[in-house]
Amino acid sequence: MSLPPERTLVLCIDDDPLMLNALGRALGALSPRVDVLTASNGAEALDIVRAQEVGVAFVDLIMPGMDGFELLNTLRQVSPHTEVVMITAEDDPASVVAAMKAGATDYLTKPLDLQRLQTVAANLVERFLLAAENRRLWRVLRQHREQAFASRPIRILIVEDNSDDALIVRRLFERDTAGNYDIRTVRCAREVVPAKEQFNPDCILLDYVLADATGLDVLSQLSADNGQPDVAVVVVTGFADEHIAAATLRAGAADILVKTNLSSELLHRTVFGALEKMDLMRKARKQEEETGNVIRQLKVKRDSLAYDADHDPLTGVLNRRGMDTHMTYAFRHNHRQSDTISLAMCDIDYFKKVNDKYGHQVGDEILIGVTQRLQRAVRDNDRVSRYGGEEFLLLIANADGGLEPYERLRKAVAEKPFSTRAGEVSVTISIGVAMAISNIDKGIAQADSALYDAKSRGRNQIVIAGNTGSNQ
Repeated sequence: MSLPPERTLVLCIDDDPLMLNALGRALGALSPRVDVLTASNGAEALDIVRAQEVGVAFVDLIMPGMDGFELLNTLRQVSPHTEVVMITAEDDPASVVAAMKAGATDYLTKPLDLQRLQTVAANLVERFLLAAENRRLWRVLRQHREQAFASRPIRILIVEDNSDDALIVRRLFERDTAGNYDIRTVRCAREVVPAKEQFNPDCILLDYVLADATGLDVLSQLSADNGQPDVAVVVVTGFADEHIAAATLRAGAADILVKTNLSSELLHRTVFGALEKMDLMRKARKQEEETGNVIRQLKVKRDSLAYDADHDPLTGVLNRRGMDTHMTYAFRHNHRQSDTISLAMCDIDYFKKVNDKYGHQVGDEILIGVTQRLQRAVRDNDRVSRYGGEEFLLLIANADGGLEPYERLRKAVAEKPFSTRAGEVSVTISIGVAMAISNIDKGIAQADSALYDAKSRGRNQIVIAGNTGSNQ
């Protein structure tokens, strides 16, 4: 079966015929752009996925034979672009966490809230279609770019004042059997423009921190009359910093890389991506009236897709995927600088009662309000994420070991009620803390265990992992 453009297939898998019927009716009424199929077990579902492109799959966790986890793992291999939503029992948070770690995009709990089901499905259908269009566009552009360089090597100018780092990058390019490169190296900012005029590089790999300038200074030197460089520039930094990334991209860099993550494959993909972006920009300048608007719309779609993949749509903070990525970068950087990282797992107390009493719209207002107060209570170099449901994971950098940062979080939420459409509603949070972690996974587990202890001791309090008493 081949679906028309701008349509997608939604697959529901459940061994309960009544549940399948309810899912099919709710999703079938969602949009004329959606076609719904059902399967009563994992094997039947895999037969469908292998034969057709499935955009979104709703998978029941508990099924005879192949359970939801086994099916999820197989789906990730057979159809990696399918958005998977796990359906679990309401009182099974451990399974929700395991499913999200295994690669599920989202989860729903029984009994199903049909309005939430339709909202989740609509968002994921749109996300799947945008991602499919994005992949198609890049395939076309990459084929065009590879054909353009079939007759000559790609000229790469490396701007790096550290000779060891420059050598590492050169060797990574040399190991790339899929590309053919002519590489030159300069060591300071004042050599960049002369080298560019003499060598005419296709792409410049620019170290952000040079002895005589920053990457922003060099981007300014390379800017043409339109304020953007007329050559593809990829900025390379020693560590991930979202402010540096945003500033360099605004200044015209095509992409940004972190030195600790470099590989031959990543360099190849990034360079070709930068060349493709530059090619698009040149065509846009030549045919702005005909193609400029289309290219800008595609860029907005790509940027929106990348942002949505790492951020929670309700609260705007990092989601689980975004926080996991940020923690990896932060942990590597802070470990090199001998700085410490602590993790605080926060959960809104009795949040289910809020939803049951006031409805999910008020619950959403509480989630947004709690997020805003947590953000105001942390420092600029700390990070807040919605890690799932009513649970938040915070990264606290260089905490001194005291309770003050976490008590500030607790008080920020509890100090006054939240204004909602149902009137003022008061909530509190419980916090589990893992101090000065040495391993991300262990730190999350410790914070999660401490949060469980805080809940069992009465809620609205702080427990430090490893302490035997309450720390409120």
